[in-house]
Amino acid sequence: MRAKSIDDQGAIIEVTSTIWWQWIIAKVFTGSGVSVVSAVLPVYINEHAPVQIRGILLVTYSMWSNLGGLMASVALQVRNTEAPQDWKTPILTQFGMIGFFLLAVFWLPESPWWLARMGQQDKARKVLQDKYGQVEGYDIQHELDIINAVIEQQLEWERHAKAQGPFAIFQGLNGKRFLIGCYPKVLQSFVGLSVFSTNAAYFFQLAGNKDSFLVTIIIGTLGIGAALLDATFVDKLGRRAMTLIGFSGACLGMLVIAIVGCLDYANPQLGAVLVFGGVFAGFFSTFQSTTSYAYLTEMPEIRLRARSTGFGLAFSNFPAILFNFTLPLMLKAWSVKSAFFFVCTGIPGTILAYFIMPESCGRSAAEIQEMFVDHVPLTKWKGYKTTVERDLEVRQRANVA
Repeated sequence: MRAKSIDDQGAIIEVTSTIWWQWIIAKVFTGSGVSVVSAVLPVYINEHAPVQIRGILLVTYSMWSNLGGLMASVALQVRNTEAPQDWKTPILTQFGMIGFFLLAVFWLPESPWWLARMGQQDKARKVLQDKYGQVEGYDIQHELDIINAVIEQQLEWERHAKAQGPFAIFQGLNGKRFLIGCYPKVLQSFVGLSVFSTNAAYFFQLAGNKDSFLVTIIIGTLGIGAALLDATFVDKLGRRAMTLIGFSGACLGMLVIAIVGCLDYANPQLGAVLVFGGVFAGFFSTFQSTTSYAYLTEMPEIRLRARSTGFGLAFSNFPAILFNFTLPLMLKAWSVKSAFFFVCTGIPGTILAYFIMPESCGRSAAEIQEMFVDHVPLTKWKGYKTTVERDLEVRQRANVA
């Protein structure tokens, strides 16, 4: 809520600014607000969503982000065509979203996991009652007991492992969970995501396309299509499969671009192949990036989830910022052959992902905690029967009897 308020203040400063340095202050406010919201919302979704549809909701969050970016590009293009000097009207449209946000403030409930960690048991029970009270056979108190048991178990493990304090997310097993959670977000920079996001217009110009707005529409549509496809299969095929498919597809597309870059891609035929390779790689890069939010929020333990997700996003932004500065220089010096760099970093990174990315689809926080503590091989998570599952089977047989 506070993050959104910061964003709103930035919009107000943008509208009232008359000097360049005031505009910079506005962008600092809006950028900070958006960054904080981007770190908090996936955690909020994770802690509220039922396990069965958690992946879909996390991916849908990314889809709406892509849709918002596409709509903004279209709106700015239309306004630039009709009244290129009118820069305030697009900014004023932000206040419409502020109105929707103010309505949401009075409706959105707090996370029951956070309330339980803060000792506010009655409020946590009320949130669960409001969400699941109409579901036949749903035991609110049993669910709350599970939440409390998971939190207590994790606190006990941390005390035993001495993984406490402000740097707990980097210590021992928590450090391993942190690295696994943010690895997909980091690797997406090394499979060429920057080529098809911030530098897409420049890349397609090299391929012969001079219409930057058309490039924006292509990339935006790709992002929405990739998110929809990911949402369809992320809870069926699983996070691990979707991540490996996304990385592999991106590497294949970059390999096509690199090979064509060694030929005369100025002619229409090879230029079309180059565009196809770019679209193919861009689709799978975006396709994987939506799944990465699931890993960011599912891998950390409950108590450290918000902090780990925020640090994970910040950590993954380092290579992203690096390529924002270096990629234009690479494209200028090596042109399309710059794709060889991402082939050489993306393929080894994808091979490593095969060995370190576990399957967390359909797993509760208690199950993920158990498998990490018991050191279940990361490639063997799918199909592994946890104590939680065995206890559930015993209770079901007892109920049937």
